[in-house]
Amino acid sequence: MAVTHTLIVIGVYGLLCYIAYLFFLSGGHIVRILGNNIMMVITKMMGLILAVLGVQMLLADINEDIRTEAIK
Repeated sequence: MAVTHTLIVIGVYGLLCYIAYLFFLSGGHIVRILGNNIMMVITKMMGLILAVLGVQMLLADINEDIRTEAIK
């Protein structure tokens, strides 16, 4: 049963890699369809999401450090 699950995970991962590959190949076409303004908006939103994730990870680490120190 574990082998079946492993093969399913490997297959799904391979499918996702292939889909990402297709998106990379068609990147120029996608940019032409969306236009530069939309791409700028998407880029800024992705930067904001990355910053939020970084702050969330930092705050979670600080919280964990505070809890660890309180236990000692």
